[in-house]
Amino acid sequence: MLLGRLLEAAAAAGEMRLVGAQGGMKDNAIPVAAEAVVAVADAGAVRTAVEQLGESLKHEYHVTEPALTIAVTEAAEEEVPMDQASTDRALCLLSCVPNGVQAMSMDLPGLVQTSLNLGVLRTEASVMTATFCVRSSVSSQKEMLHSRLKRLMDQLGGTLRITGDYPAWEYRTDSPLRERMVELFREQYGKGAPGRSHPRRRGVRYSERQAAGAGLCVHRPESDGDPHPAGADGDRLRPAGVAVHHRIGSPVRVMFGKKRGRRLCRFPLFLTP
Repeated sequence: MLLGRLLEAAAAAGEMRLVGAQGGMKDNAIPVAAEAVVAVADAGAVRTAVEQLGESLKHEYHVTEPALTIAVTEAAEEEVPMDQASTDRALCLLSCVPNGVQAMSMDLPGLVQTSLNLGVLRTEASVMTATFCVRSSVSSQKEMLHSRLKRLMDQLGGTLRITGDYPAWEYRTDSPLRERMVELFREQYGKGAPGRSHPRRRGVRYSERQAAGAGLCVHRPESDGDPHPAGADGDRLRPAGVAVHHRIGSPVRVMFGKKRGRRLCRFPLFLTP
C-alpha cells in the first residue's frame, strides 16, 4: 500500500508518531485517496524522505497513473499522537497486510480469481479500523485470506470480524446455463458472445468477469466485450499527498492517491501522555 510505504519512509527519516490515518469510502472500492497525520522530530528530514519516495512511486506508476501526486503539508496541532508501540503496529498493518490481486484463474486466462482490498481506513480516539473486501471464486483461497488477516491481527493485538460472507462462485467446466446463454446470444445477434476464448472450448468466448457459477458475462455487440467501458475507471490510482509538522507532539499529514464480504480489522491504540 502506498500510504504504508510513505509512512515507513517518514519513520526512517527520524522519530515519528502517528496521530491518525484515514482513506476510502466503501469497503468494495479501491480508495482514490488517503492521508495520515504524524508528529515528527525533524520536519525537514521527513519532508525530504517522503518527497524522494514520491518521485520513485511516480516512476513506478507512470504508465497506469501518470497523474499520481504526493504532497507534504504542515498540519494543525489538534490531537495527541499515539505512543511508539501503537505507531509501530499501525505501520505494520499498512505495510504487511495482503492487498490487491492474490491469484489468477487457471481456467480463464486473464481473470482475477482471488483478491482483496483495504476499502476503508479510520482512526478513532482509541482504535484503528481497517475494512477489507475479500473476493474469490475458490472457497479455499477465500478462507486462506481470512486466516492471513486473522493471524496478522492476532500478532498486532487486534481482532477480526467477518460480516456479509457469501459462497465462492466456482467456475464450472460444464455449465448448462453458460451454454444456454451463448445459444441465446447467437440467436439474437447472429454471432458468438464476445470476450476471451477459453482454451478448452474454442467455440465459446468469455469476458474477464463471470456470471456467478457460469464463467460468462454477455455484452451487447457494440460494447466489443469490454467489461470496463470508457469512464469506468474506479479501480485506477488517483492523486494523493503528505503533510508534515515540526516536533514530537505535533502532527504531520501524509496523503496519497492510488488503485465480497466485509472484514473489520481493529486494534487498540495508546496515546502518549
